Amino acid sequence: MSAEDPQVILRIANVGKIFSAGMGLFAGSMKSVVALSNISLDVRSGTTLAIVGESGSGKTTLGRCIVGLYEPTEGDIFYCGKRLSKASFRDFEIRRAIQMVFQDPAASLNPRQRVGSIIAEPLLVHKIVDPSSVKMRVEELLDSVGLGAKAASKFPHEFSGGQKQRIAIARALSLEPKVLVCDEAVSALDVSVQAQIVNLLKDIQKERGLTYLFISHDMAVVRHIADEVAVMRGGELVEKGSTDELFRSPKTAYTRALLAAVPRGISMHRQAA
Repeated sequence: MSAEDPQVILRIANVGKIFSAGMGLFAGSMKSVVALSNISLDVRSGTTLAIVGESGSGKTTLGRCIVGLYEPTEGDIFYCGKRLSKASFRDFEIRRAIQMVFQDPAASLNPRQRVGSIIAEPLLVHKIVDPSSVKMRVEELLDSVGLGAKAASKFPHEFSGGQKQRIAIARALSLEPKVLVCDEAVSALDVSVQAQIVNLLKDIQKERGLTYLFISHDMAVVRHIADEVAVMRGGELVEKGSTDELFRSPKTAYTRALLAAVPRGISMHRQAA
């Protein structure tokens, strides 16, 4: 953990990411795209940090670097003081600790597997529970996201978008993570279903003490769930502060523009999850 703040569970230190984007104008040359530039953030244990910005701002790239899907071109990411790298993600304990919930639940669930098998697979691979207890643990996870044990025998296509995202959340929780990266996890859902999933995430966080990185472009959702907000633009961090402070007194014109884009009267209300 951070020497400055023992509550920091995740530290992002001067992280940059450059992608090669095919051939340039001259033979043999490669064009490069700077997706992230000098990003530094601390995330305190048990809190929610929202990463916001328009499409192309680099927020999803940052999330994928954190979970090990991309490796930063420069800089470092630390979990509990341990530097994350390709080698560290071979450690099952690290892989379990940081999980991701993706934007499109339909694309993240195997359509040929029953829900019970989807959730049981990580339990078996990581040997979380004894094989004889897997069925019971799957049912507990489905109950925890409001679906119930009967969902285990069905296929993903038999569920609505919101229910599919609940399945994806249950699968992520099966590994008993400490950090959950939610990449636009509610953006594909209807507004009323968004509220249900956000409230579910808040309840789960309270029960389990999880830390969230909540990647979103929806400032109304962010205001409801986040403790702190980091604003990104063009791969750079332009502003960071507590949610109340940032919404009350944004420091940059870009942040003010994001807030101005939220339709008046739109807010997240707690609904039964």
